[in-house]
Amino acid sequence: MRGAGARRRIPPIDESQTDPTFKAFVAKLKAAVASRDQKAIRAMSVPDLIIEDRDLPELATILAMGCGRFDKGFNFPYINAKFPEDLEPYEYAVVIRPGAVLRAKASVDATVVAPLDYDIVHVAQWNPKSSQTHLKC
Repeated sequence: MRGAGARRRIPPIDESQTDPTFKAFVAKLKAAVASRDQKAIRAMSVPDLIIEDRDLPELATILAMGCGRFDKGFNFPYINAKFPEDLEPYEYAVVIRPGAVLRAKASVDATVVAPLDYDIVHVAQWNPKSSQTHLKC
């Protein structure tokens, strides 16, 4: 994390509430995902979108995160709509797990450097196969 005072965060929001029609759509989509109703999900999707049962838990997580206004529409998850324009999204990430901590090294026994609460972090090395991510401090 950069020096003190430079901490940047993107706390959760859900701006779907600002548009009654979109709010109703999101409620129907969440219900369809929760009940695994593929027919209803397809009816609410673009024709060439394929969502398989294995994708539903991730879709439910994304929908639960809330959405943000972007241009003339909405964007799920909200992070995409609110990500700072001055940061490269392929070099930074937002810590979305409440109670996460930054440790001095990649070990559960390492000293906690800072609590992370929807903080934007600079990623030194992406490793999608690992539960640990190396950050630039």
